[in-house]
Amino acid sequence: MTTGVSISFGFWTACDGGVGQSQDDSIVGTKQARHSLAIMPIPGSLSSSSPDLLQPATSVLDFSNPSAVGFYYIPDQVIRVFKADQQSCYIIISKDTTAKDVVSHVVNEFGLLAASDTYSLCEVSISPEGVIKQRRLPDQLSKLADRIQLNGRYYLKNNMETETLCSDDDAQELLRESQISLLQLSTVELAAQLSMRDFDLFRNIESTEYLEDLFKLDGTYRVARDDAGLTHLKQFEEIINQETFWVATEILREPNTMKRMKTIKLFIKIALHCRECKNFNSMFAIISGLNLAPFMETA
Repeated sequence: MTTGVSISFGFWTACDGGVGQSQDDSIVGTKQARHSLAIMPIPGSLSSSSPDLLQPATSVLDFSNPSAVGFYYIPDQVIRVFKADQQSCYIIISKDTTAKDVVSHVVNEFGLLAASDTYSLCEVSISPEGVIKQRRLPDQLSKLADRIQLNGRYYLKNNMETETLCSDDDAQELLRESQISLLQLSTVELAAQLSMRDFDLFRNIESTEYLEDLFKLDGTYRVARDDAGLTHLKQFEEIINQETFWVATEILREPNTMKRMKTIKLFIKIALHCRECKNFNSMFAIISGLNLAPFMETA
């Protein structure tokens, strides 16, 4: 689905230059002044059950001023680390922060007297059947915020002691907390996360990748590739397909008609917020998901 990619390229380039008007504004027939927010026109009648579709939350997602919101800098991440007594603290980290670095910060945060080498970072997860799994993380492991799941927690463990990090009662509480449905999530936050993920990929695309893709010059230029051999450009294209099929899957897997209707409205709201972010990539991916044949047959 390269169409979505080319549209998004025009958007991100416009943002990089700090220009309020982009060539993509012509797609929806609007021209926006600098620092103003683009609002997608909604044709036809709107459901009174979703009045927020009439007036998107324009004050929340003002990405038209990159310098004001730090668009060029992916913000730091936050993880929560527990002790065996279930006390916890929040630590600000980056993607390059290692487990050893986290241990050092947490030891200082809790005011522990022992040296940080005495402790290690452990990941505790709970299976749907209630089985508790615990593993010590390597000291040099990074991308900690990306790897933790809803049914998991990070714990600070004293290597010199044998202690139960997560009791059965705590495990059941964690299992309940992990059972979150899509309808419980904020559409603004979902749109923001989609936009940040897309931009994180896009900003790493090298100019030579466009040449390789356009003229089929595989291997001519030394461009970075992931473990599967995909360039950043190809990864960016894959994101479109992932988001498109994610939309259709979430809708079709819901057997309840009322909840399915609410899920459709949720994705429409996400698309609107993505439009406010000028993230046309995700916006058109959601629209494509709503137009897939399996979904249209059940609509």
